[in-house]
Amino acid sequence: MIIRNSVILIDQIDMDMARGLHPWDAVIDATNQPLSADRADRSRRLARHDPIASEVFWGPMAYAIIGGLFVATLLTLLFLPALYVAWFRVKEPARERQAGIKEPAPAAAL
Repeated sequence: MIIRNSVILIDQIDMDMARGLHPWDAVIDATNQPLSADRADRSRRLARHDPIASEVFWGPMAYAIIGGLFVATLLTLLFLPALYVAWFRVKEPARERQAGIKEPAPAAAL
């Protein structure tokens, strides 16, 4: 399940770069997509084990699964994009100066 999410994330980055996005923007875009589309599914997977967490026999296993899925989700959404940027040495593109910020005037020639 987590490996599938990682493969989908890397594939989305590659597809965004094939569309012409800068690699930095492709990583940001691919990382933000699962946050909106997959949030309900991720929470359902975690909550699925909640009813058996109070059981004496199954409780420790349920807590281990809930914790593992939570940590793996965080790693997929935070660590994997950072690792991709570091591994492929993706640099943030130089952005245009924001409107409203004036550049300093050149010194007057004497």
